[in-house]
Amino acid sequence: MSVIHLNDDDLVLHYYGEMDGETEAGASAHLSACAACRERYAKLQRVLAAVETLPEAAVDEGFERMVWARLEPALDGRKNSGWSRWPTFSPVRLAWAAALVAVVASAFVAGRVWDRPGPEPAAAEASAKDLRERLLLVDLADHLDRSQMLLVDLASARTSGEIGSERARAQDLLASTRLYRQTAASAGDTALADLLDEMERVLVDVTAGAAAADPDASRQRVDSLLFKVRVVSSTLRERQKAAFRMRAGQSS
Repeated sequence: MSVIHLNDDDLVLHYYGEMDGETEAGASAHLSACAACRERYAKLQRVLAAVETLPEAAVDEGFERMVWARLEPALDGRKNSGWSRWPTFSPVRLAWAAALVAVVASAFVAGRVWDRPGPEPAAAEASAKDLRERLLLVDLADHLDRSQMLLVDLASARTSGEIGSERARAQDLLASTRLYRQTAASAGDTALADLLDEMERVLVDVTAGAAAADPDASRQRVDSLLFKVRVVSSTLRERQKAAFRMRAGQSS
C-alpha cells in the first residue's frame, strides 16, 4: 500500500494550526515518521517566515488583482492528496494567496528599482537582523515540536528498555538544543535559556543511559519539562500566527 504524503496545502494548514483535531494528529504523526515531508515542511516554514518580513510594496494600482487573476486558476485546479481540503474562500487560503501576492509584488518592485540607490546601511542591517530573528523563531518552534514528540514517548515509556530505545533521537536533538540554549543566553532570554538547559540535561541522561536506570524518576522529570515545552511552543506558534494575520490584513 502506497504512503499518502502531505501536500503543500496540508503543510500550510498544519503550520497555522488550522486543521481539525483528528487531521492534525494524523499530520503530526506523518511528519514525525516521514523525513521527506519534514524537509519540505522546514523549507515552507522558512518561506512563510520570510514573507512575514517583506516590506509593503508600492505597486501600480490594480497589480494585485492582475496577479490574483493569474494565480486563482492554478489554485482552483490543484488536486488534493486526501489529507485535507481548503474551503473555497477559507481564511487560510485567502491568507496564503495574500502571501503569494506579496512575494510576487515585492519581486516586481525589486526588479523596477534594482539600479536605484540601496537603503541606508543601518536600515538594511536592521532588516537583516529582523529576518534572522524570525527565521530563528521558526527553527526554534520546529525544534520544540520535535522535542515534544520525544518527550511524549519518554513520558509514556514503562520500562528501561523503552527509554533506552530513544537514545538515537535524543542524540539527534542534543546538539541543536545546546546551540539554541547558547543563542538564547547570548540574546539575554534567560527564561528560554533555562528551559533549553533543562531539556539538554534530560537529553544527556537519555543519551548516556542514565534515564533508563531509573524510569520512574526519569518520567517525573520529563512530565515537568514537557509541560514547560508545550507552553513555550504554543506561545511561539501564536506569535507566528499573529504576525501572519497582521501581514495578511495589511495586504488586503
